[in-house]
Amino acid sequence: MERFTTVPEMREKFEGFLERAGRWAPPLLERLEERDMPLDLVFLAMIESGFNPAATSPARAAGIWQFIAPTGERYGLAIDRAVDERRDPIRATDAALDYLQDLHDRFGS
Repeated sequence: MERFTTVPEMREKFEGFLERAGRWAPPLLERLEERDMPLDLVFLAMIESGFNPAATSPARAAGIWQFIAPTGERYGLAIDRAVDERRDPIRATDAALDYLQDLHDRFGS
């Protein structure tokens, strides 16, 4: 945490996280509440992408939840040349929560 407050580049990055959280955390939290899932799961989106829907990793994971294409498709996201729903925060959140629920059902808490 100290890095985010003392290193100027990291501080700017963290400020971006907080700015985007103001936009994206409320609808994500709403979906978590609707499913009676732990609200702390919203922080996975911060860790994965800094709440950045345009984020892309070197492994080609994309969007706020950093889905790779096969996992996104498995959870109903359209991914082709015309559209990439991994970058739609609401659609991707619904898919991410389905995925997290499947993991919980499979492995427990």
